[in-house]
Amino acid sequence: MQNSNNDGFDQHDKAQAAVEQDSFLMVAHTLSNHPNDQAEAIPTLEAIPLALGKPKAGALDNGYCSATNIAAMEARDIEPYIATGRTPHPPSWLTYVAQQPTLPPADASPKVHMAYKLQTEIDGAIYRLRKCTVEPQWHSVKL
Repeated sequence: MQNSNNDGFDQHDKAQAAVEQDSFLMVAHTLSNHPNDQAEAIPTLEAIPLALGKPKAGALDNGYCSATNIAAMEARDIEPYIATGRTPHPPSWLTYVAQQPTLPPADASPKVHMAYKLQTEIDGAIYRLRKCTVEPQWHSVKL
């Protein structure tokens, strides 16, 4: 993969993990040499053993955001919760509470619909669980 701090190329791998939310058990993992994560969501979901069943939902960070991933998850009856970009912190909790998301038009892009979805109270809360489910797993893995 291209090195981020110079014009050269280095041998790197990207690791992906699927983590079960309640138990924090890593149920699947994949490795690739792709420079970004967009192509990794579906292979990682497909790596989950059939004996464990199909996930009902998946919370992914903005590196996975694409219309293709949204559609592929929906086609598999997996509810996608994919960040569409970095969300700035609101200036105050009053501003945060006062802001209500505006429903996008029906013909808006999947990314616009996803951004709206993640601004709603329940769907936003579901996505935020990702921070305490998947991220601690990667920080505890020793390779």
